[in-house]
Amino acid sequence: MVTKSVYLMCDREMAFSLFMGHAAQWWSHDRVRVYEPPRHLEVDLSRAGDAAPRMVRVTFKEEVPGTRITVRDNSPQSDNTASLWEERLRGLSDDLGAAS
Repeated sequence: MVTKSVYLMCDREMAFSLFMGHAAQWWSHDRVRVYEPPRHLEVDLSRAGDAAPRMVRVTFKEEVPGTRITVRDNSPQSDNTASLWEERLRGLSDDLGAAS
């Protein structure tokens, strides 16, 4: 399992909206398991070459004055998933800074 997080200086609603705006560029989800904006999202995802979909859980926790986004991806540690999530979450932070 891969777990990555980022702290954003914005409220939970903005963090959720920003994440969802980027998510459409990252992957197309096969099945939404849980959709509870702005707190929680779970989806089954497939990539080319995957034997089966993998579950990705994303939580948005208020940590005043901002929000912590945590991604838990059940991909094995041996693939490039950790570095991909680091890059994606860093992009959220960069975009938020540019929008401020």
